[in-house]
Amino acid sequence: MTAPDTARACAGDNGHTFTLAHGGDGACEACHVRSIPAFMVVDRGGVVRHAEFGLFDAPEAELVAAIEPLLGEGAAGG
Repeated sequence: MTAPDTARACAGDNGHTFTLAHGGDGACEACHVRSIPAFMVVDRGGVVRHAEFGLFDAPEAELVAAIEPLLGEGAAGG
């Protein structure tokens, strides 16, 4: 099993449905990732709206505050 496969399996086992990116797909370079792990909230237009780099223990409320406003935004182009 490759590292990306292991990460996907772990996320799935824990009920996470967010998108996982890994090296080689250009996402890290495009988002200027400077350390691993990295957590980013990206809106439908591809704009990074929140980022955490390295090990972090952000309170759930902080992450919800970064994500919830985006859920009400319309689909890209609409």
